[in-house]
This record gives sequence, structure tokens and C-alpha cells, in this order.
Amino acid sequence: MRFFFAMVAAVLIGGDALATPTSFGSCRNESTVAFSAQVAACSALITSGKLSKDNLALAYKRRGRAYLDQHDFDRAIADNSKAIELKPDFFDALGNRAIAYEAKGNLFGAFADTDTVVRMRGSARDHFDRASVLLTMHNYAAAVFDFGQAIKLKPDYVEALTNRAYVYKTARRYELALADLDRAVAIRPNATTYTIRGDVHLGMHNTAAAARDYTSALRLQPNLAAAYLGRAQANAEADDVSSVEAANALEDLVDLSRPHAVSPGAGAPIALQDLQHAIELEPQNVAAYGYRAILLHHLGQDDLALADYARIIALEPSNAFAYGNRAVIYIGKKQFAKAIADLDRAITIAPYPAAFAMRAMARFKQKAYDLAIADYSQALEMAPAPDLYLARSEVFRAKGRSFMPKARADIQAAMRAAPNSGRPYLYLGVIDYQARDYPSALKSFEIAARYETALDGGRGMIVPEARYLRGLTLKALGHKAEGQADIDAARAVYAKIDQLIEARGIRRDRSRSPVRRLVSQTQPTSGGDPCGLSGRLGFEARLKSCTTFVEAAVSGTVRADALMQRAMLYSSANDWRKARSDYAEAINLVPKNARAHAGLAESSAGGGDLAGGIAAYSDAVALEPNNATFLARRCWMRARLGRDLGAALADCEHALAIEPGADYLLGARGFAHLARKEYSAAISDYDAVLRLTPPGVPADPYALFGRGLAKQRLGQGAAAGADLSAARAIDPAVAKEYAAWGYKP
Repeated sequence: MRFFFAMVAAVLIGGDALATPTSFGSCRNESTVAFSAQVAACSALITSGKLSKDNLALAYKRRGRAYLDQHDFDRAIADNSKAIELKPDFFDALGNRAIAYEAKGNLFGAFADTDTVVRMRGSARDHFDRASVLLTMHNYAAAVFDFGQAIKLKPDYVEALTNRAYVYKTARRYELALADLDRAVAIRPNATTYTIRGDVHLGMHNTAAAARDYTSALRLQPNLAAAYLGRAQANAEADDVSSVEAANALEDLVDLSRPHAVSPGAGAPIALQDLQHAIELEPQNVAAYGYRAILLHHLGQDDLALADYARIIALEPSNAFAYGNRAVIYIGKKQFAKAIADLDRAITIAPYPAAFAMRAMARFKQKAYDLAIADYSQALEMAPAPDLYLARSEVFRAKGRSFMPKARADIQAAMRAAPNSGRPYLYLGVIDYQARDYPSALKSFEIAARYETALDGGRGMIVPEARYLRGLTLKALGHKAEGQADIDAARAVYAKIDQLIEARGIRRDRSRSPVRRLVSQTQPTSGGDPCGLSGRLGFEARLKSCTTFVEAAVSGTVRADALMQRAMLYSSANDWRKARSDYAEAINLVPKNARAHAGLAESSAGGGDLAGGIAAYSDAVALEPNNATFLARRCWMRARLGRDLGAALADCEHALAIEPGADYLLGARGFAHLARKEYSAAISDYDAVLRLTPPGVPADPYALFGRGLAKQRLGQGAAAGADLSAARAIDPAVAKEYAAWGYKP
């Protein structure tokens, strides 16, 4: 799926848990009562001194809810906190405060309140609410567990099924997602469920099923832009759409007179209609503009695509992929200066490999060979892909005979990286042909044609080019009839093959050849809320909004909360230095904010300063000595650092005394035992973690890998190998992460 379908967290508020005396009058949360009347009535009751403790709590809760409805989150938090002080098990007040915390970006506070309700009551709705906060925190495994608990307590809980399916979809566990969504649709069909199921089918390349689900969603909710966007993607990939219907749609939307217009699929024109609907419903939908621009480019409508990229950049001036994709079009138009300007901007915002590769391509076209080589080298450092080696080899070839050894070295590197590809042999053959080593060139072209015909089924440019070049080589060796047959066959596959070969300079023995396009058609993304206050903004826009909020804050507490949220944004982008700076400033403003100290600890550790992380968690623990999470994280960091392992184990034991049997605490203690070389104890803890895995949820790969390492150290080779293999199958990156921690099989 190429766009993010935003989940809307369910409202946490239920009905009043306390009896309401008739004297409460307008102090009630009903739409028929004006906000000012609610606040005035509740305030009068609060200051009257005549209410019982429970009814005073109720009055605070109702006034807090009125403030919450008006987005006055600070007053909402203050009033609901008063209600909770008076009545610690006031679940409605805890729910209200959790909503306000989350709106302000204080996810730790929101989690703490929902966690309290789960521990005190533990209903299906309570588990759902905690899962929703965990989902916002990107703690997907814990969210899946809580959604599962909600479903276990209430099997027909459609919202829990749909949200769990959304998490599975995000993790690309499509079969599990589909099972939940089929069940949800059978219980109570709704547009959201159909849309997410469409996303899942699209991820599984079941385009027809995806289109049906999006259509079902639109029947229930005709103005759902996400469904139009999803159906557009499904139709663009479909092959079974009526050609007459497609032609009519295309004629309405694009200029068929363009000489280079192509059709990527029968459903593409219909997809454009759906994208138009999505944009009309949401004129600021960056994802819709992005997908339409990509589709228009494939259809040869580059001027229309450029217009869409301009709209994206106007909406999100720091959208790196919009600049990068627009540069692709400029390169195709041979407007290399414009392409380089866009790629300079993209690299400044988000230096990704394809941006360097495309800038190298544009610089190569301008004969700025050294700059092109530098860009390809940078791209290769970030992503050593075979096409990048081949592209750089072309630049070396263009620099002349003295650089041929470097060109050959790059081609050999591409062969090692892609041993089953014919492309490197094509490039090698060109070098040998130009060196008049025709026997070697013939061998390379034959291998290229054989590989590519088998792998690509004759699609693309490589097969006709390889056959054409083989024909030229055969002619050079005196096999004129056989060579001409190859050339004729290549022309039959691709009518413009002569121009392509001429452009490569082969016939005239010129050492210049256009580089294969290396293009990342990555769709521009749109994100969530900046500082929890508004919607549909990307990372840079959220960051800008947070910064504005930080600068405008007059209250130290409010500014600290905003700084912490901005720090979370920086952390999500692995900008640990800026995250640490914001957390440190928040601590200066509110020194006793334990979660700010915890954030400082995580950002310090993220930046490689484990000792600083441990020190910051010590400050957090001093403020909240019974916070099991803080203790567990300090335990893990101490074990990871390898110093004071006794203190690490003590932290984990303390945490487990607070929350006996919690899987994340057992996992942390297992790692501490592993660091202490107490392998049997580590295995015992990892066993306990794995036993807690809910049915249908993949096992924790870190527990599996840790258990495998411990078993290996004890000489249990076969059992260790099974655990290590199972962990890698679930998460291929787990071995690399353990290796970074100093633990290799």
C-alpha cells in the first residue's frame, strides 16, 4: 500500500460512573447545554462546599470534560486530576485525562492512565483504549496483545479486530490481517473496515478483491478520500478493466495527442478518475497528488505530473521525494540543470541513495564526470546496489581508456552483487567490443541475452540490446548472416534499437553511453498530527508546528510538554542530538518531570551514550522509584554496557517485583542473565516470554535469538540453531542488532 490510512482512536469516555443529583442542573456533558453554562454550573457546585467527596469528583470531571471538548487541554488535565485525587478509581476521569495527555503529545501520561484503568478494571474497552495509545507510540507488539485481550473478552469487538488488523497490515502479515477483517465485516460492515481490507488485498496484489472492497467502502461512505485513493491504486495495477471504459476515462483526463503517451495498464485511466475524486474531497491530500503524478508520468503526461509535484511542494516545501521524482521528469526532458537543483534540495532535506544516483546521472549527462563519480560513490556507500556499480562503470568508461580497469572493477562488483543477472555482462561486453576483443565481447553478450531472456521473459531494453550487440560482434568476426539475423530480431522487439545503439557510441567506437535510469518512484508521504493539535501533516510540517508551539508557549509546563513532543519527533528521525537538547531544556523547565528524564535517557542511548542513558534513567527512577519500565530500561542499558551487571540484574528484579510476569521485563532480565553468562537463567526467562505470546502472533524474535545464543553457549547446538533460524525468519535484522550489542552466534 502506498499511502498511510490513519486510524482514529475510539473515544475513551463512557457514562458517568457516579449517581448524579438533580441539583447538578447544567453541570452535565450534553450537547444541549452550552459550554459556558456547563463550566459556570460546575464551578458554582465546586466552590459551594456542599458536595460530598464523590459528587465533588463528578463536578470536576464534568467541567474537565467540557474543557476537553473545547480543546483546552491544560484545564481538562487539571480538573480531571482533581477528580482522580478525590476518587482514584474514577475511570471516566482517567479516560478524559488520557485523551488530553495524548492530544498534547504526552503519550507516556496517556499510557499511564489507560494502564491504570486496565489494572483496576480490565474490561474489553479498557484494553482497547490502552492498545490505541500503544499504537500511537508505535509499540505494535504490545498493541496487538491488548487488542487481542479486548477481542478475547468481547469476541464481536469490531473496532478491536479492525485495529489489530491494521497493525498486522503495517507489519505485512497480511493473512493474519485478512482473518481479522473478514471476521469484522461479517459482524458489522463499515467503510473503515472495507478500506483497510482493500489495503490488505492490495498488499497481497489481489487487485480485483481490493477494488471490490474500496467500492463497498464508498457505497457506505461516498466521501471517503482514502477509499478513492486505494481504489485508484488497485485499478492502476489491474488488467481486466474494460478497454472502452478505460479509453473514455483517459480521453476525459489527459491529452492523447502527446507523442510519447503510454499506458501502464488498462485500469490506469480509471485510476485517474478516482484520484481526481480524492483530491476534490481533500485538496491538501499529498498522497493523492503524489500517486497521480507518478501515474501521469507513466502515461507520458509529464507536464501534468510536474504540475502535481509543484502542488505537493507548495503544500510540503520539505518533501524530499517530490523534488526527487520531479527531477526524474526533468532528466527525461534533458533539463539537467533543473534536475540537479531539485536533487540538491532533496539531498539537503533527506539524503537517500536514489537522489545521489539521479544527480550523478544528470551530472554525467553534463559531462561533469568527477562529480558524477562522487555522487555514485556516495550512493554506493548508502546502498551497494548492482545497478549503481554499473552506472558508475559507465562514467569511468566515458573518462577514457586509462579508467577502464576501474570500470571493469565496478562491473565485477555488480556481478558479485547480482550473480543471476545478465546486465553486468552487457556492460562488460561493451567494453570488450570497444577494445576490439570480439571473442570476449561475444561471450559476454551471449550470457547477457541468455540470462535476461530467462529472467525477464523478453521484457525491457536489455534483451534486444544484447542481441543487437551480439549481432554486431558476430559481423565483426565474419559471421555476417548470423549477425544480421540477431540485429533484425532485436529491431523486431524494439523499433528504436538503432538509435539506442548509436547513442551508446558503439558503431562509431565512441566511449560514451547513456546510463540506465536508476529511478526511485517513491510516493510522497503524508503524516499525522503536529504536537497532537491538528492533522494530515508530514514530518517537516509537524516539526515546524511543534517549534512554533514551543516558541509561543508562555507556561513553563506547556513549553516543556511541547519540547518533549518535539524531542519525540527528532527521535523518530534518529536525530538524537536535537532530541537530547529538547529533553534537557524540558528538564530545566520542569526538573521533576520523570518522563523527560526517561526521554533524555533514550535519546542519549540512541546516540551511543549508554552511560549517559543510565545516568538519566537513574534520575527518572529517583522521581518514580516504582516505575517498572524505567527500571527495566536501566537494567537493559547496564547489561548492554557490560558494567555493574549486578546492578543491572537488581533493576530487573525490582521491576518484576512491581509487575510480576510482565513479558518485557522478563525479556530484559533474560538479556541481563545473558550478559552475566547465566545461560540457564536466561533460557528460563526467554521461555517465559515466548509462552506469553498470544495465539496467532509471531514469537518475539529477540527472545528467540537470545535463547538461541544462551543454548549455544551451553552446547545445545541443534536447539540453538532452531531458535536462531526461527528468529531470523521473523525478523532478518535481529542478528545484526545482537551483533551490534556484542553477541554473535
